Amino acid sequence: MILNNEVSKVIIAYPDRLVRFGFEIIEEICKAHNCELVTLSDLSKIEKLL
Repeated sequence: MILNNEVSKVIIAYPDRLVRFGFEIIEEICKAHNCELVTLSDLSKIEKLL
């Protein structure tokens, strides 16, 4: 869906819940397709979403 530009934001609890390794690659793919990758383990991002 990211590659088809069907989503603009992906919200995950922790980076390791998405992939065990290669999280940086997923981040770069999201950047290339204008998709924001939000990790809820960062409390400041949670506050922005609320």
